[in-house]
Amino acid sequence: MSTTVIGDNVSADGHVATADESLVSTTETTTILSPAEEAKKMGNDAFLAKNYMDAIKYYSEAIKYEPDVAIYYSNRSACYAALKEWKNAFDDAILCISKDSQFIKGKRIE
Repeated sequence: MSTTVIGDNVSADGHVATADESLVSTTETTTILSPAEEAKKMGNDAFLAKNYMDAIKYYSEAIKYEPDVAIYYSNRSACYAALKEWKNAFDDAILCISKDSQFIKGKRIE
């Protein structure tokens, strides 16, 4: 949502505000996510809810769409670590830094 204030008492559409009216107008901004980013968002929501298996599924889906994005591997690695699946966590950390050698989270797990 974006906010616009124009002048001291005039809104963007020219309405002159009274003392009790807000001078702030709002407009909705719609962001369209790629399928990979939508899957990542779902994974993030599942991770925050501690539904690690669901999060792994969503991050894996994101990887299918965009296999060269390091953050998807990093996030999936974090899920595996939360589940104490250390081998899988390590493998995804290695994949993460193979996609982006400067990705610090992947290096911390390495």
